[in-house]
Amino acid sequence: MSNTEIEIEIRAKAPKNIIQILRKMGAKKINEYAQLDRYYMFKEGFIFRVRNNRIFTIKCNIDNRDNGWYEWESEVKDARGLEGILLKCGFELFGEINKKRQQYKYGEFEINLDDVKNLGKFIEIEIFHQNKDKGLEKVKKLMDKMGIKKVINKGYINIIRERKNAEKSV
Repeated sequence: MSNTEIEIEIRAKAPKNIIQILRKMGAKKINEYAQLDRYYMFKEGFIFRVRNNRIFTIKCNIDNRDNGWYEWESEVKDARGLEGILLKCGFELFGEINKKRQQYKYGEFEINLDDVKNLGKFIEIEIFHQNKDKGLEKVKKLMDKMGIKKVINKGYINIIRERKNAEKSV
């Protein structure tokens, strides 16, 4: 059985405070970079993502909650060609996420501070675990330790989708 990516995203009200908390805990900053993700969907719960024109990811939702995915990634030489094929096969480009990310490591957790264009600032905590519920429990304990209360159980792309759908219905 492959590991499941457990992912919870939290809107950060005061990123500077979060950085202080991470430093106090002993989390290590490992990277800082920009990412541009384009998302394609054929049916609900099954997503293809192209990241920075070179990484192709297939994401399959585990249980219709937006915080657990089976994921497979591979580097591609011709991302534009791949995207053309996806469109011809009936996939729809349903959104782009442009973000600046600061990446930290704390034990078995990856903690990302994201500044997402047109969405705001978030903290994202990830863990790889065989059991989704046990993984979520570990993430929630870390969130408590960090003093984080407000949780958004949606990925960035689904927040954007909801906004677009709300705009259409107005």
